[in-house]
Formats: sequence, C-alpha cells, structure tokens
Amino acid sequence: MARDVAGLAPRTLTATKQMLHALRARGGFSEVEVAHFTRLRNEALASADFAEGRAAFGEKRPPKFGGS
Repeated sequence: MARDVAGLAPRTLTATKQMLHALRARGGFSEVEVAHFTRLRNEALASADFAEGRAAFGEKRPPKFGGS
C-alpha cells in the first residue's frame, strides 16, 4: 500500500496527507477545511498530472508525474 501511495501525483499525495492529518486530529473537517480541500481537488483535476494519469491509464503504462 505504501508503494501505491508513494506513486501518487504530488498534489494528490499532499492533499491526502493533509486530509488524513485533519481526520486524525479532529475526527472530521471544519468548514474552512472543506473549502480548502475542495479547492485542492479542483486544482488537481485541472492539472497536467491529472491529464498524465488519465493518459497513462488509457495507455496501460505507469504515469510520469511532473508535479504540476
């Protein structure tokens, strides 16, 4: 599982870590955190890494994430 997580796009990995930390610390998300995580998700969906991940999946190859 750690290998799978480590292979995530950098934006996705950062957001996942932030979400897990918030869940562990407070057991849920505040309204501010919900807005923050929604913004992170929208940015990730518009990123070059998201397009690369989709292309790699379609081409059945490992993705080459660049962090953008």
